[in-house]
Amino acid sequence: MDFSAQMTRFHNAKRKLFDKLYDHLNERQREAVFSVNGPLLVLAGAGTGKTTVLVDRISHIIKYGNAYYDETPVEGMTDAEISAMESAVSLPDDEIAAILGDFVTSPCPPWNILCFTFTNKAANEMKERLGRALGEDIASEIWAGTFHSICVRLLRRFGSSLGYNEHFTIYDTDDTKKAIADCLHKLNIDDKILPVKYVMKEISRLKDSLKSPSDYSKEVGNDSRKRYVQLVYTLYQKTLLEASALDFDDIIVQTVNLLSTNEEAASYCRNKFRYISVDEFQDTNYAQLRLIELLSEGRRNLMVVGDDDQSIYKFRGATIANILNFDRQFSDAKVVKLEENYRSTSNILAAANGIISHNVGRHQKSLFTKAGEGDKITVQICENQNEEARYIVNEITRNILSKKLTYSDFAVLYRMNSQSNSIESVLKRSGIPYRLIGGTRFYDRKEIKDIMAYLSVVNNPADNLRLKRIINEPKRKIGEKLISDIELIAAANGVSMFDVIDSAELYPQIVRSAGRLKEFANLIKELRNIMETEPLSVLFDRTI
Repeated sequence: MDFSAQMTRFHNAKRKLFDKLYDHLNERQREAVFSVNGPLLVLAGAGTGKTTVLVDRISHIIKYGNAYYDETPVEGMTDAEISAMESAVSLPDDEIAAILGDFVTSPCPPWNILCFTFTNKAANEMKERLGRALGEDIASEIWAGTFHSICVRLLRRFGSSLGYNEHFTIYDTDDTKKAIADCLHKLNIDDKILPVKYVMKEISRLKDSLKSPSDYSKEVGNDSRKRYVQLVYTLYQKTLLEASALDFDDIIVQTVNLLSTNEEAASYCRNKFRYISVDEFQDTNYAQLRLIELLSEGRRNLMVVGDDDQSIYKFRGATIANILNFDRQFSDAKVVKLEENYRSTSNILAAANGIISHNVGRHQKSLFTKAGEGDKITVQICENQNEEARYIVNEITRNILSKKLTYSDFAVLYRMNSQSNSIESVLKRSGIPYRLIGGTRFYDRKEIKDIMAYLSVVNNPADNLRLKRIINEPKRKIGEKLISDIELIAAANGVSMFDVIDSAELYPQIVRSAGRLKEFANLIKELRNIMETEPLSVLFDRTI
């Protein structure tokens, strides 16, 4: 047998061993796992095991690299050795893994792998599953997290080149709302003419498109509304920078700016991240796409996973074009479709496929399952929300009586919190016990936001917005007029409000209040000393 034919036998035997080792995956899933190098688009329909594919692919890259598709000739391989490999498919998985360990090709250390997830919950699940597959020590080295959490890590390291200190503050939606309201007030713009929510939405839209205040000024023209937005946007960004603060959109935008302008940061990331994966790619916006492009430049080992039929976040700036155009933007991209559903019955999938088929501008795919037909779907049309609530209660009662179920076997899902009112009312009148899940989120509660504000000011005293939230919480006889005077003095002198408070005796306008202001400043400084010398848990307890 010539050498070429011998190598063909060897590579075929090797791939059959890999297929056997990963036979818990279907054929398309295995194709995605083994496709290691270059751009890869995985179109994963609902319930098709995309998280399993993500976890197995990362694990495979660390353990075996590009071993499946590698066709490097192996000198000295005998026919007997190849025959042994061909027979090894009947061996247990651990013995097959040991054999394949001899043919590892360019494995990647875990710290050189980056995985973007859509939520913190998804990131934690990913880390847990990687921990089970690789061991906690190895899995902990992988960079897995949301776009925002990964970008914060990079900005903490390199953000000084953009004018932010390493202790920069992150503003949530409520903080952003207050900061923009302050900007409107300073610019004497009536919030009835230009509502705060409208300005927030416009600024967020501009940031999603990577348009700075100066970029936006070029397209304002004679539109007075846009001109006002541009003025607020400019002042808002100045306010954020002075406070060394970022809003949620800025976390992505400033990381893009960092990688575009700072060669040290860009070089670090290009060398650091050899393989990049992106989950829920259909829900990314333009700024996130640009970030991914910058991070994957050079190696181009980029895998994106998503489903264009599940894109629901257009209202948050997500653009379906990212996933629809990926294989055009990366012309050499491999496309793998995951269509076998493991979650639903065929009746449910038939209904879903029937609806989805009417979508325009989509990648063609059709979900199927081996789980059987299942129960038929019931559609109930109700005249109004009260009739709907009565129908729900009647169905619960009927099923409890006919199927001997309990109340805890039922869940009622609704789209908006306002829909719960009619359902709760009928449940109460019917004497059916229920538990409402949700309501005000933990981190949106006033007392939690107050504690977070204290910790933010301790970490970054230049954070004027959070300082204003807590300077009179609890009451310290520091009223709105005094706070306004402090703010004006700070702006006039180019310093933070905390600097003014800490040296209140130097300013005639507030000298009469210097005692209680100094007391507040000393409290913050005492907590800062604890931050520098004690564990976070001690700082947290002392702050509360």
